[in-house]
Amino acid sequence: MTAVAVALPVLSLLAAAVSAGIALVAYRRRTRPGALALAVLTLSSAVWTASSAVALGTFDPGTRQAMETLVYLGRGTLPVAWLVFAVSYAGLSDRFSPAHLVAVSVVPATAFLLTATAPLHDLLWTDYRVVGSAVAGVRFDPGPLFYLHVGYSYALIGLGTLVLGWALAGDDRLRSMEGVAVALGSGLAFVASLSWLFGVVPVPGVDPTPMVLSVSCVLFAVVVFRRDLIGRSPAPRVLGRRVALEGFSDAVLITDAEGRVVDANASARERLPTEPVGEPVAGLLDAATAPAAGRHDLRVPTVDGPKPFSVSVSPVRNRFGRSIGSTCVLRDVSGRERREQRLAVLSRVLRHNLRNDVNVIRGHAATADGATADDDRAIAAMERSADRLAGLSRKAGTVERVVAAESEPVGEVDVGAVFGDAVDRVAASYPAVRFESTVEADRPVRADREVLYAVAENLVENAAKHGDGTVRVATSVAADGAHVEVVVVDDGPGLPDQERETLLADTERPLQHSSGLGLWVVRWGVGVVGGRLDASSADPTGTRIAVELPAA
Repeated sequence: MTAVAVALPVLSLLAAAVSAGIALVAYRRRTRPGALALAVLTLSSAVWTASSAVALGTFDPGTRQAMETLVYLGRGTLPVAWLVFAVSYAGLSDRFSPAHLVAVSVVPATAFLLTATAPLHDLLWTDYRVVGSAVAGVRFDPGPLFYLHVGYSYALIGLGTLVLGWALAGDDRLRSMEGVAVALGSGLAFVASLSWLFGVVPVPGVDPTPMVLSVSCVLFAVVVFRRDLIGRSPAPRVLGRRVALEGFSDAVLITDAEGRVVDANASARERLPTEPVGEPVAGLLDAATAPAAGRHDLRVPTVDGPKPFSVSVSPVRNRFGRSIGSTCVLRDVSGRERREQRLAVLSRVLRHNLRNDVNVIRGHAATADGATADDDRAIAAMERSADRLAGLSRKAGTVERVVAAESEPVGEVDVGAVFGDAVDRVAASYPAVRFESTVEADRPVRADREVLYAVAENLVENAAKHGDGTVRVATSVAADGAHVEVVVVDDGPGLPDQERETLLADTERPLQHSSGLGLWVVRWGVGVVGGRLDASSADPTGTRIAVELPAA
């Protein structure tokens, strides 16, 4: 027992040295999340253990009781620092304001003041006395505020341990060794503190907690610096996600497994007529039931009245793959809906007026008597212009269908059959052109059939219109099987540079111009189905346009 008693001050000084060393290293890394709080935590441990070592050699009761002031400075600060460290490390510091820090520090600060004035009152203890001959242990009868301080300290340490455990459990990069080290370090100090509280200690009157803290600090040092616990703090990830969520322009609702909203971003709170947290998501979306995973078009009540929203629902799963809730992203599509309505009205009006004017031109041309050769040429010019206007009206309708299909899901289409139909249609309109088609059936791609047919028809028609009599259409499959390529070749003078820029430009520039809508249909249509375009010169003359489409 004597040897153990003599070793206690040495162990306390060792614990103080280890804690002070960790505090210094943590302070040097104070820019990292939780590092500054860790420095305060380990400095508190150093103060506690160092003052305990000195107190163990102080046998005068008055001086020994005065030493308790330094002991309680470290003992009272450590639980607060532990909670702040856990909160900072876990990325919850934005929810722990200075006011919260002041609030949780009231009890420890009061205990420190009561310790400094202990001889003047009996609130902390009575009958304070020094026991032992090898080391100066103490015994006393606890006062009412002593138990309050001890219970409060345990509560802070327990809460901080839960927060830190939650942060470690959510970090897949940390192995079980780190978690065991943190749990073991916290557990040893907790058991030592409880043994002192209930008087089950090897040396009477001596609190073993400061000595055990040396082992805890070594374990924390290994995890924090050897395993770079501070460097792998989840705080940037947690805070970054929260900032991104709050700054997201779309409304976001997070629900639990029962479909009740547990969190919402600022956009959702601003748009929805009621506070969403705590409400069933089905009621907020004015739906009969909570929407299933996927995308839904719903009219949702807002502060400005019901509006159309595109609602994307994704399940939230835990580490075991079990669904514990969902995220609902609400995108206001009222602007898109208005644009689509206006475009549809504009398209219908233009096409209607074009058709009427074309019919008028054709009617007058048919009734003209062609008295002279100039009249015949004028009539022919009117008929050609009427045909071009009719074609423009038809292509305007095609453009409308292509644009409308942009938001629709794609299916599986036989590209060989689509291009074969397009060749047959164009060949009927251009009987003087020779078509060499080697498109193969059973070439499935992922596309909308109507959009793909519009692309095929305009490519083949453009080749027939600008070629010198021969159009070749062929299909091939990429070596990796991921793409199907369709090639359309004509023997004309070649594609003008301006038309090539229209077809292959990465972006649409305001001054970009094409002689017709056909190439726009091709470009937009290929983009809608997720394909790629390439245009080059054919050998010896002409244009070669290749369309690469994703295989089904």
